[in-house]
Amino acid sequence: MAQISRNYSYTYGILKSFLLLFSLNGIIGQSLLMKPGKPKGLILEEATATSLKLSWESESTETLLQYKPKAEEEWWNIVHVGSTFTLQQLRPDTEYEIRVVAMNEYGQSQPSDVIEAQTGELVIVPNKPTKVTAEPLTSSAIFVEWEPPNNDEIILGYYVYYYETNNKDEMVGQELVQIMQGGNKNEAVITNLKADTQYSVQVAGYALSGVGKRSKKSTVNTKEIVPSPPRGLNVVLLDEDQFQVQVTWNIPKEVNGNLMGYQVIWGRKGEAYQTRDLSPLTQSFISGDILDKGATYEFRVKAKNEKGLGRRAKAVMIIPNGSTEQSCTSECDVQYLITICN
Repeated sequence: MAQISRNYSYTYGILKSFLLLFSLNGIIGQSLLMKPGKPKGLILEEATATSLKLSWESESTETLLQYKPKAEEEWWNIVHVGSTFTLQQLRPDTEYEIRVVAMNEYGQSQPSDVIEAQTGELVIVPNKPTKVTAEPLTSSAIFVEWEPPNNDEIILGYYVYYYETNNKDEMVGQELVQIMQGGNKNEAVITNLKADTQYSVQVAGYALSGVGKRSKKSTVNTKEIVPSPPRGLNVVLLDEDQFQVQVTWNIPKEVNGNLMGYQVIWGRKGEAYQTRDLSPLTQSFISGDILDKGATYEFRVKAKNEKGLGRRAKAVMIIPNGSTEQSCTSECDVQYLITICN
């Protein structure tokens, strides 16, 4: 009976040890199987002077990213969820060593193969121009002016960016650029625009280092479509004694709609001017008042359509001290009579 008891105790002890060993081996085996595999395909996608964009393939979404300057020993660690990451605030023109380790609740994988990546050189481009203003000139042109950027680098010229915007200040269509060569040119005229349309304008200087930062945005509306100046403006002194003047002109080259009439503005320069509205069939005007000898008079004529008055044609006449009978056009320059057309 004692022998049986001893055999039983021995067998039970062996069985208990075997079960314990099997249980421990199972836990260890399960743990080894559940750790993530080594990440693969670590590559550099993009590099700047202070950043490196990386991507890799991994069985786990959680990653320990390790990097260091090649000349140093200590690794820097970043825990990240995902398979792409951009290292920021790096040293310019520096070579780095980079590797990644996959992680989960059971532990860490073996590190990936180490890659080497270098940041670019730090290039200082021109600062943004200041005090950018845009004003409408016509229905198809605007005038842009700015102050140069505050930096020591020599500015070679400017890029003037412009694009159409809607009432929500959103871009409509494509952005265009006008290049102004010469760093001393701080203004530009942009043409071939749409009438009565809102545009946004920005300016950036460029140098040997590249294109600089853009200025703040300036918004401007082109003018409505109005007639161009009347053509062939001519001023004739009629009465030798009373010094009356006849002003004649021709229809504008571009009416941009239906011609509704003309407006004549005239008077002694520096004093109050008179205004006369005329029908679209009228292309001449005679001053009713007697003009002063030796005085300078200005005559302006504008055409009108449905949108309003157009740009003016202007003539300036100096009344002679004695009698004369001469006429003046926009190309003449005589002793007593001068005409200037804008």
